[in-house]
Amino acid sequence: MATMRKRRVLTVPDFSKAFTNIVFSHDNKCLLASSGEPDWSLFYWSWEKGKLLGQQKLSMPASATIEHISFHPQDTTHICVTGNCMFKMFRHTEGGFKSTNLHKFDTKCYTSHMWVSNETVLLGTRDGRFYLSEGGELREDFIVNHEKPDEFPLTILQPFENGFMTGNTNGCISIYERVEDKMVYRKARDVMTNDQQIGINSVALSPGHDIISVSLENNQLFGFSLVNTEISKDQSSMPLFSYPFHQGSIVGLDTCIKKPLLVTCGADQSVRLWNYEENTCDLVKYFNEDIYSVALHPSGFYVLLGFSDKLKMMSIMSDELRVMKEFPVRACKEVRFCSGGQYFAAANGNTIHVYSTWTYENVNILKGHIGKVKALCWCMNDQVLISGGQDGAVYEWNVVSGKRQNENVLKSCSYYSLARDSNLNCTYAVGSDCVMRVIEGTQIVKEYEMAGIVTQLVLSDLGNVMVGGTSEGSIRMYKYPMEGKMEYQEHFVHSSGINKIRISFDNEYLFTVSEDGTLYVCKLSDREGRGKKKYLGEMIHSSQILITRGDIEEKSGMINDLKNRVEELKMENEYQMRLKELTFKEKMRDTTEKYQREIDALQLNLNVLKTEKEQKEINHRERIVEIEERFSNELKQIETQNNEKLLVEYEKYARLEERMNESQNTLENEIRRINVEKQEEIKEISETFSQRIQKKDNEIEQLHEEMKKQIKEFEIVIKETEEDADTEIVNMQLNFENRIKEQEQVVMKIKGENSLLKKKHNGLLKEISDNKSEMMKMNENEKRLHGVIKQLEKDIQNIKKELKERDDSIVDKEKRIYDLKRKNQELEKFKFVLDNKILEMKKQIEPREQGIIQLGKQISEMDNEIQIYYSENSAIERELNDLKNKIKTNEKELKTVKLEKKQFKIFSQRLTNSLHYIVNSFHDPKELKREIVSLYQKYCKEKDQEEIIKESRESREYVKDDSNARDSPTSSTSNATEELNRQRIHMEKTIRDLRKRIENSDQEKRLSNIKLMMENSLLLKELSLMRREKSKRKLTEKLPPIIQ
Repeated sequence: MATMRKRRVLTVPDFSKAFTNIVFSHDNKCLLASSGEPDWSLFYWSWEKGKLLGQQKLSMPASATIEHISFHPQDTTHICVTGNCMFKMFRHTEGGFKSTNLHKFDTKCYTSHMWVSNETVLLGTRDGRFYLSEGGELREDFIVNHEKPDEFPLTILQPFENGFMTGNTNGCISIYERVEDKMVYRKARDVMTNDQQIGINSVALSPGHDIISVSLENNQLFGFSLVNTEISKDQSSMPLFSYPFHQGSIVGLDTCIKKPLLVTCGADQSVRLWNYEENTCDLVKYFNEDIYSVALHPSGFYVLLGFSDKLKMMSIMSDELRVMKEFPVRACKEVRFCSGGQYFAAANGNTIHVYSTWTYENVNILKGHIGKVKALCWCMNDQVLISGGQDGAVYEWNVVSGKRQNENVLKSCSYYSLARDSNLNCTYAVGSDCVMRVIEGTQIVKEYEMAGIVTQLVLSDLGNVMVGGTSEGSIRMYKYPMEGKMEYQEHFVHSSGINKIRISFDNEYLFTVSEDGTLYVCKLSDREGRGKKKYLGEMIHSSQILITRGDIEEKSGMINDLKNRVEELKMENEYQMRLKELTFKEKMRDTTEKYQREIDALQLNLNVLKTEKEQKEINHRERIVEIEERFSNELKQIETQNNEKLLVEYEKYARLEERMNESQNTLENEIRRINVEKQEEIKEISETFSQRIQKKDNEIEQLHEEMKKQIKEFEIVIKETEEDADTEIVNMQLNFENRIKEQEQVVMKIKGENSLLKKKHNGLLKEISDNKSEMMKMNENEKRLHGVIKQLEKDIQNIKKELKERDDSIVDKEKRIYDLKRKNQELEKFKFVLDNKILEMKKQIEPREQGIIQLGKQISEMDNEIQIYYSENSAIERELNDLKNKIKTNEKELKTVKLEKKQFKIFSQRLTNSLHYIVNSFHDPKELKREIVSLYQKYCKEKDQEEIIKESRESREYVKDDSNARDSPTSSTSNATEELNRQRIHMEKTIRDLRKRIENSDQEKRLSNIKLMMENSLLLKELSLMRREKSKRKLTEKLPPIIQ
């Protein structure tokens, strides 16, 4: 790409078909290509060496096609091929390809595919569905919340970092993202183009995976960014990547002198103004009718457009085209301004009209061509015009007098283009016979044979560059002036024939347009790399623009209004920003204080919980060790018993397995025999159906060829009728004007003889009225013919649509019939096989049922033993639970004792302190008495005394009970069990209450956390809004003074 030179030409011996798909490997060392029908072959090259490594013809059904081919992302020998009823994986070996996927998924129409990983491939179908091929299976459930497909064919599958994107025929790009690290995707968003009826051709991703460019079927480029898009939106529109291009072929092209401008018109009924120095499209305008030709004034201020009914001159304003004058020139397909710009010539059929640019007067009507005029060329003095036509005539006209100065006629050739060299006073003409002729005066001086048809020929105004355009889409740079042989350099720049070629006035740029809808601009230079400065010096283009006074006044008023609005908005924004800053600061203070408090409280709780957790873990480990030692011995005993039983069961299983192997061998032999018979029947059926399909294909091709021939003949008839009608109308107008002039002269002569020739005068008036009525009738007939032509065109389109629909319906019905027959045959075979298997299985079932009954008895015995083991285990678990509960109660009693000790220590410390304080007043009895009374009121109240009395009584009763208990052992055991049950019930109630309290506190904490999160999200949203407003302010401050 850096040097634009041809690196390698890869060829295949004895191969004349076209390649339908080409793809490079990821290391750019190998190239893979596929050919079209009927061969459907794969070719594998090492393109740097120019060596064909492998070639293979694929065995495919009649309805199958290849749509997409690709290399494995890491292994260049691994290849994937998909298409209509086609999905195969190949591995390249020496000299060929070997199929690797054993499973067949050829019933669907795959339009595209994509490598997801080393072994998985993502597939897209014609009905808009996705399938994931993973491990020989097709999955459809790998997309989360996937809606019903739109039933538009998927044309593109493009991977990126976090997922993949798809493009279909309704102009929609869908983006799917991967969910975490799993092979599951979800739809993130849809991006639509402006026209949803135009499909997507291709998608390209930038190296940084942030910008996506999309090309459509109408030659338009769109683009969008993955970084700046808002994923929360479901759909968004896709902006144009640069500017809109022509849709369809470009018909007209012209350039000017004073400005770096180009004008083009195309089959899409649009006119576009291009700046070739800045590479921009300055103006686009669409019309409701076809445009046949275009010409740009040398000043760059005016444009001529040729329509079906008239020729319009328009002024180029800053943002639109305005009509200045309309000329009665119909279906003008060739228009040219002279080099000075004071005249322009317009060709209509076989006549040429010359008009004055400034006065709009018809200077002359040039007649003489028998066929249509195809080429016009002005001389440098703007007094001579040269024309060439389909009749093989080249005429040299004097524009002022309207006479032919020179002529040259060659009926065996129809000329396409002319070029004039004013220095050598000669004309170069190219035509349909592939010969360039040099014409001086009335004679052909030289003839040069040319390889191929040259449709356009251009010679620069300085006479030092000659360029030709061919019907194959190439441009030829001829060595000029020509000396002896013709020497040229050829460059292929278009995919179809070139319609127009122009060279800029400064001899630096070359412009070409083609039927493929592209505009090609290249820079001209000599072999030493020098361009225009060698011949003209530096040329300065003007930057003037036509604009009306009313537009200027409107824009100045708009600017003043916008300035005032900007100042008002600045004041409002500043005031609102201050208010928001104050409120935001207050909220931030409150939130920080709240969070700090909660953090402190949580840290305290964490420390307490950690200490409790450590103590519990230590106790739990000790208990686990004890329990494991107990159960390890029991498990060993159970294992020994179970191993003996398993040995018996293994012996029984080995006997049954031998019987099963014998039955499987017999079944496999029968299946092989059935498969051989099935393959023979399939071959016979496929041969019969292939013969029928070939017959139907031949009949369809014959019908298509007949339709094409009829359509071409109908189009030729329409063109001939239009041309004949135009020529007849022009001739009738001219004849009618001549008759009117003659009649006026006769009337002037007859005025003296008024009395004698009144009758003749009345007769002439009647003839005039008759001619007018004839003209009206002719106009009505013309309108009627145009209506008939439009109706016929609509009928042709409807017929084409019906034919396509019928062909599609025929193909679908044939596919359904074939599939149903194939399924019916398979089902019948399966039915026969299953009947035989059912009979054999019934014979084998009877002895097995008896064995099953015996095994059932053994299983019931085993179940009884298992129930016994379960009952023993449940008793052991109960004992464990009782022990755990006892341990918990003992731990709680220890905690209460520890708390009482702590309280007693605190109480004793307080008493000691108060007694030390009383010792100081030991000598004063009154103070001592008062302090003792206060001390007694603090620590020895009446309630405390009552509690002490009760505790003493309870202790006495407890001692008596102990003495009685020693005397009666039976009563003590019963009382102990009752106390244990009572304590257990009490502890269970306390545990339940504590759990409820913990759950309530957890819920309250969760609710408070949710509230805090909501407030935090609101604050973040307000921050983002503030930042956006700040950025907008910065942008408004940076804007130029016109917008402000």
